[in-house]
Amino acid sequence: MSGTLTALGTASLGLGLCVLVAGVGQGAHTAAVASGAADLAALAAADALRGIDPTGTDACALAETTAERNGARLVSCEPGDQSTVTVTVAVEQAFGADAEATAKAGPP
Repeated sequence: MSGTLTALGTASLGLGLCVLVAGVGQGAHTAAVASGAADLAALAAADALRGIDPTGTDACALAETTAERNGARLVSCEPGDQSTVTVTVAVEQAFGADAEATAKAGPP
């Protein structure tokens, strides 16, 4: 009987550890996706502000499209001085709060 309880306890502990590692991994992946999407959205919007975007799309509309194409949702888009723009995006996680990232881009 003692061996059975030890085996069950060990299996439960192992399963719990696997769930914990998977959750941390999922959170890290989601944060990386949010960071990449924010960077790309900010760069696209900054190019639009400088007139480099060939489509002529509004900077924040282009940031929103870019964020969506990279698995994120645009939270805010704030054009600034000298063709700079700051964007914040969010990526939904299966568990817990959304992962958010902010990026700023402008001319070189």
